Amino acid sequence: MSSMLTRRTFLSSNAAALLATALPLPCAGGTPTLRAAPGRARLIPEPHGETPVWCYNGSVPGPEIRVRQGDRVRIPVENGLE
Repeated sequence: MSSMLTRRTFLSSNAAALLATALPLPCAGGTPTLRAAPGRARLIPEPHGETPVWCYNGSVPGPEIRVRQGDRVRIPVENGLE
C-alpha cells in the first residue's frame, strides 16, 4: 500500500474534522433551564409599590440568550406559573 495522500482521503478526513467542530458542546453546568414563575418587581419608582410579574430565572427581564442566526436552540422551560 502506498502512503500517498489521495484527494479522497484528504476530503474525507477534513470533512470529519469539520463535523467534529460543528457538534454542540455541553454546558459546564449541564443543560440550561429557563424557569418561569410569578414574582414582584419595581417597574415604576416610589411611592408606587411593586408590580406582580412573570419572572424568568428569578429576574425581569430574564437572562439573555445569545445565538447566531440560523442556529438551532433547545431550551427546556420549567413552568412555575401554575
